[in-house]
Amino acid sequence: MPLSALVRQLQQVPLTGEVSARMERSERLRLSGAGRGARALIASALAAQTGVPLLVVVPTLEEAGRWAALPN
Repeated sequence: MPLSALVRQLQQVPLTGEVSARMERSERLRLSGAGRGARALIASALAAQTGVPLLVVVPTLEEAGRWAALPN
């Protein structure tokens, strides 16, 4: 089930805007400390908000398949 409504809601949150502003810096931005689902939602909101491609590195092929199956 797509969670596009939740992703759209996350785009409105000030924290997402702050993370988006951090993406403009030349340093690496690493999202950690949250659960897999939370990281996926934040990454989806950032990708939709900025229009900038994101590189997602995952530890297993199974998880890579789940990320690849997400709608653009």
